[in-house]
Formats: sequence, structure tokens, C-alpha cells
Amino acid sequence: MSRNLRISELSNALAVSDRTLIRRFRSVLNQTPLAYLQDLRLEAARALLETSSHRVEEIAGQVGYSDASSFTRLFRQRVGMSPGAYRDRFQIHAPQCQDECRTL
Repeated sequence: MSRNLRISELSNALAVSDRTLIRRFRSVLNQTPLAYLQDLRLEAARALLETSSHRVEEIAGQVGYSDASSFTRLFRQRVGMSPGAYRDRFQIHAPQCQDECRTL
């Protein structure tokens, strides 16, 4: 996910113009290719925030953002809270081992 994609690369691969790609993308998904890519990246970031203990800066890089502050700003705008607040609210904690975790 960290590779920078350009509209021109996508449109060339699909043998259409940039404008046609954007228009078709918008007609089918009701958003631009960039907005769609951002949604995919933010969904991956949300999963990492829920399941890992990586720092926000590391997660930003893992999902394709070189600037953690831009990632944080976009995350807050789209999700409605900061990445840290999201983690605090939704992080999945492994259950604490009780008697059932003992080995036989």
C-alpha cells in the first residue's frame, strides 16, 4: 500500500484517459479514485489500531502515508476522532488467561 499511485498510471493500465477513469469511478462508486484509496488506507489503519500496539507514526507509514500529521488530520476528518482516541475506544485486547489457559 505504500507505493505512490498516479491516476495516469491507472488510466494507462486500463487504456482510458485520466478524465474517463475519474468519471467512471465517480459514476460507479460515487467518489474519486483518490477518495477511494484514502478509504482503503484508513480502513487498514483502523484495523491496525484495533489489533496492534504499533505507534500511530508506524501505522501511517504502513498504510501509505509518509507524513503522520497529514494522516492524523485525514483520520480525524473522516473518522471523527484522532487515531489515539480511536485506539482507546476500539482496541481489541487479548483475553487474560485464567484457569482455562493452563497447559495439561
